[in-house]
Amino acid sequence: MMRRWIPKTLLAAMTVLALVSVALSLHTAERISTFSTPAPGQPAIVKIFRTVVQRTLDAPSFSYDQTLNYQAPNRVKGTGTYNGIIVVGSDVYLELSTTTSSQQWGKTPLTSVVDKEVGPALVTQILKTLVSLDSVVRVGNNFVAKQVVSADSIYPGNPGQVLITFMIYVSDDYVTSVTPSLNGWMSVPRSGTGGRIEWQRISKYQSMTLTYGNFGNIALITAPPVSRTAVLHECTGTSGIVFANQHLCLPTG
Repeated sequence: MMRRWIPKTLLAAMTVLALVSVALSLHTAERISTFSTPAPGQPAIVKIFRTVVQRTLDAPSFSYDQTLNYQAPNRVKGTGTYNGIIVVGSDVYLELSTTTSSQQWGKTPLTSVVDKEVGPALVTQILKTLVSLDSVVRVGNNFVAKQVVSADSIYPGNPGQVLITFMIYVSDDYVTSVTPSLNGWMSVPRSGTGGRIEWQRISKYQSMTLTYGNFGNIALITAPPVSRTAVLHECTGTSGIVFANQHLCLPTG
């Protein structure tokens, strides 16, 4: 029997923003938004902000959103929703059997699409975006940063612009959470009746909060034993697994 193993899709807004969100101010009018470039912050505040974000990026390891453990520069191990997925360098390992005594893994190349869904690119992408921003204000020990992006970067085909406001919480000079809020008219998909995809025109999007923690305290992430690993290849039929829209099977013969 084919096993369906499809990582959850994430909303891209110059970075990868979580699509588990609350849609507000629904409208049908095809309005288009434009924004002025956000005002730059005070240089001293921007410098402190970038130092904190870079320190987070430079951590040898950390947990991301309670679903992935990251070890710099190119290793990830899934937990929770992503349990049974390991990324080491340019390879992805998928757990095929959970029996400890006979645990088996499948190996497949890490594509750019998968990297943005479960790999180091997903874990570090928002932080890499934040470290380049200069529209930053400080709120106590925390920060608010702003960025204007094309609405097309949210979903292709959207005209106009979107303003992203990031609320960044900090503890011990590390970024511990980021909450992006999107403002501006855009069309986004939603599940309709009969499994059809329907599009809605909205003016605001409140994305889920992404969390970071356990800095430097993640156990070493290693590839599964070669003796328990088999290379997966694309195939058709009812056996195998579906991962990132690919149908993968073990070699035969």
